[in-house]
Amino acid sequence: MASFKEKIPNCLTFSRIAIIPFLVIAYFTEEGLKTVTSTLFIIACISDYLDGYLSRRWNVQTKFGELMDPIADKLVVITALALLLDKDMGHILIIPIIGIMCREIFISGLREFLAKASVDMPVTKLAKWKTATQMIAIIILLAAGDTEEFLFIFILGAAALWAAMVLTAYTGWLYFKSAKDKGLI
Repeated sequence: MASFKEKIPNCLTFSRIAIIPFLVIAYFTEEGLKTVTSTLFIIACISDYLDGYLSRRWNVQTKFGELMDPIADKLVVITALALLLDKDMGHILIIPIIGIMCREIFISGLREFLAKASVDMPVTKLAKWKTATQMIAIIILLAAGDTEEFLFIFILGAAALWAAMVLTAYTGWLYFKSAKDKGLI
């Protein structure tokens, strides 16, 4: 039976999946709730950090956590990215959003393929920076309204999202190259 310490990181992982409907509902309600939407996404980001930190600190990594943590991360990020396409200037974001989504799906498939061969593909420091950049960009863009007064914030968030896409593509390429160089694919 799992100990209390084993359950906490897994509950945090599950909370990211559970927050998704609330993120969507808040996004599509009154403009004033954009703050609620970005706050919910911030909570999801904090839970991502905490579940990894606590599972390592307490040395309670579980198979469930190994499986669900990256899935929960991708579900929350992809949901938030899809919401951003609804913005008046969402067309400016479509290329980085599609790039990020494609990379995330590609890496998930690559990880699954390598797992069948019993090969671990650890997360790199640069990939952690990629995730942080994505999350910061999404927070800024979720908080930005669609009015001209928020144009500067939107531009800042859009620039951060484009930077995140570059990091996303580069880290995806590094993972692919590493697997190829090792003769795994």
